[in-house]
Amino acid sequence: LSEREILRTAVQAWRLDPAETKAALATTLKQAEGRFLEASGLTEPEMRRLNMHEKIRWRIEDVVMRLRGKVAAQMLLLDEAADDDQAPTPALVWRIGEWRWKDAPQDGKTRPGRGAGKPREYAVWTDGASVVLYEERPRAGVFVGWPLERFAGVAALPLPEAKGGSAAGAGAAKAAEAEQPAAAEQTAVHFV
Repeated sequence: LSEREILRTAVQAWRLDPAETKAALATTLKQAEGRFLEASGLTEPEMRRLNMHEKIRWRIEDVVMRLRGKVAAQMLLLDEAADDDQAPTPALVWRIGEWRWKDAPQDGKTRPGRGAGKPREYAVWTDGASVVLYEERPRAGVFVGWPLERFAGVAALPLPEAKGGSAAGAGAAKAAEAEQPAAAEQTAVHFV
């Protein structure tokens, strides 16, 4: 139940749906608990008091909360075959928050830069048929989405829509804002 595997499965099988993810992870946890109880000989109350069990339950709750918080947003994306000179292009994506993509060190120690540092932000781009997972990283002073993984044979994800409706509606809203600069100036807050 690493965050990396949960994220991959959330994209591939659960369509980034928090309810579906919660139900599937609860089933997975129940099966793992059964195997653990059988192998260890512990009782269920003893198992529930284990720190390891609590951490897994917290991870599941945290993952579901991140998926509930996904938002459609614009992000600058690099192409999968990008070279150093390629300019990123803006696209609508599902921003899904911070995830620990790197596995923790196997020696039990946590060190910054080796899986224990601040998690990075991730986003999922889809056109309804193709799905690409992006990691947000700095590039020339701007944060852009770097392609991590393309998923094949994935159930169709819902398309992200611009805030307030479709992408066409967002373009119309921007045009209307450009025509009304005085209204924008009236609502601006100035600090002295």
